[in-house]
Amino acid sequence: MVGNPIIKKYLAIGIILLFLGICLLPAAAQNIEKTASAPRGNWLYVGGTGPGNYTKIQDAIDNASNGDTVFVYPGTYTEQIEIHQRITLHSSDPLTTRIDGQNTSNDIVRCTATGSVITGFSVFNCSMYHSCILINNTANCTVSGNICHTAGYGMTLRNSQNISITHNTITNTHRGITDSMNNLHTWTNKFLTIQQNVLNTISQGIHLLSSTDYTLTGNSIDNATSIGIYIAEDILEGPTPKNITIKENTITSSRYGIEVDYAVNASIEGNQIQRCTLALLLKFNSFTSVEKNTFEGNNDTILYRWALFPLSSLQTKIPHFDNNFWDTLLAFPKPIYGRWGLFSSGIFFEPPHVFPWVTFDRHPAQEPYDI
Repeated sequence: MVGNPIIKKYLAIGIILLFLGICLLPAAAQNIEKTASAPRGNWLYVGGTGPGNYTKIQDAIDNASNGDTVFVYPGTYTEQIEIHQRITLHSSDPLTTRIDGQNTSNDIVRCTATGSVITGFSVFNCSMYHSCILINNTANCTVSGNICHTAGYGMTLRNSQNISITHNTITNTHRGITDSMNNLHTWTNKFLTIQQNVLNTISQGIHLLSSTDYTLTGNSIDNATSIGIYIAEDILEGPTPKNITIKENTITSSRYGIEVDYAVNASIEGNQIQRCTLALLLKFNSFTSVEKNTFEGNNDTILYRWALFPLSSLQTKIPHFDNNFWDTLLAFPKPIYGRWGLFSSGIFFEPPHVFPWVTFDRHPAQEPYDI
């Protein structure tokens, strides 16, 4: 019987299958274990035609628990909402899923919950001193893939940390992304990532007075009637801006490109600033580097100010320029003229800075950089 070739054939196949099963069993068990241990929140639905779907976004949020997802189907929702627990609020298409504030005198979307995600909405139509999206007194939140327009402020940060604002489009607002709303405050934002956003037809693109330790990377700002990126110390109450990276942003056809005032340890690198009235304004900073930027077609390129008092090393006061492109090929160091005075600005006026100063970009780039 054992010598029968047919039996031998089936016996060999059985041994092979048994061997494969022994090899695959641990991997399958491991996958099952991973699936079983992964957190799985509930999904709540707003709009659409499904049975039990909510008609208002806020009703679904109020009935959600930490870790749940609220999915919103296309439509226009005329409400103001507050996210008060850790959820993911999203839709599939910001062009067709709209939250209309109806010219409200409140913020349209207010997030106070740690670890929340807001993605995929058009949020619009609120009054001058309020925001489409407000991130308020929280941490570890993500705001991504939204469209904000027709408002005083697109997105506002207040006393929040570890916030990621990425891939949003903001247009037709006074300020695009801001941490200050023209009133006294005591908050400080830290560890921010503001990246790959598109801001256009606004007064001020990114306006940060009350934040430290952040990166502004890969944003595109066009037609800012006041300023593309404005970084400063809030003279009345805010913290000193420090540990700031402004990298690979594109700012075009704006009044001022970038202004940084009273900051410590600011890196301005790899940006393209084109067709602005003034490309870069630096005032009373310490440890500022300006490297590998492209300045093209601006009416004026650089203005900088520094003051003798408070006393410190000149190396800390004078911006460091290197490897920038300055409209045309240069075979020699580029002189960069500034001014200095005895004191930096006061609260209500800026004392004259009448003494001329010159520093150099000793290695000007020979051609524009590509981002």
